[in-house]
Amino acid sequence: MKKFNIILGLLFVATIVSAQTFNSQLIQNLIGPTSLVDYVSSCIFALIGVFISLMLHASKRDVNSTATPVQFSFSFLLKDNYKRILTGIVMVLICLRFLKELTGLDLNMFYALAIGICNDKIVQIIKLKTNIFDVQRTGTQTEDNSQSA
Repeated sequence: MKKFNIILGLLFVATIVSAQTFNSQLIQNLIGPTSLVDYVSSCIFALIGVFISLMLHASKRDVNSTATPVQFSFSFLLKDNYKRILTGIVMVLICLRFLKELTGLDLNMFYALAIGICNDKIVQIIKLKTNIFDVQRTGTQTEDNSQSA
């Protein structure tokens, strides 16, 4: 019975050690060749950049448009731009993760802020260079109209 308890104890310790190794390897694969603290700090600076970009975009809105409120509304800004915000967050995470592989540069807070601010341009460049964001639609109204004519 004593040997069985020892074996169970060793298996338990081995499981904990392998789980810790798995967790550390998983985190390292997700954040890349940087420390977790630097990655989280970079994410914060990049999200500040996304917010700055969003506010600059909002300041150029047409105040006289019927589609926007006369007074600035933060909730309207979030509702009106939720797809842009979500895309921005995903792009920031991807750019921060692969910065070293894509550019050879080490991740730092300035680059993270710049990635956040330039996020819209990064998405625009990717749209122009690839067809990742192209939606293939079949049976659209213009195709239906041209077939019936």
